[in-house]
Amino acid sequence: MIRQAGERGILVVLNPCYRGAGRDGGGARISANGRTKCRQLGQFVDQRCRDFPNIIWQATGWYAVEWYRAADGAAQAAAPVAGGAWRELVSPWKGHDGVVRLVRQP
Repeated sequence: MIRQAGERGILVVLNPCYRGAGRDGGGARISANGRTKCRQLGQFVDQRCRDFPNIIWQATGWYAVEWYRAADGAAQAAAPVAGGAWRELVSPWKGHDGVVRLVRQP
């Protein structure tokens, strides 16, 4: 579907770890999964979506930024960012793909 959208010039807004609004319990499921499963999701999304230039990743609120290098599992924290506006997040590893994990702050 993402490929077909790109062929038609459509951008796709994705939030692979939607924490939910109201009572849907998304945040509880993500917290229950823990770091390892979130990292695995990031690695899966990296492999599956890396060639799609038409994806916009969506997040609002304040987030702690954690980077993961899928190739070897290296991790590095970055300064918190505010969502709800355009943010360019740049991997700390030049020449390597990185997966960013945004952890919503209270």
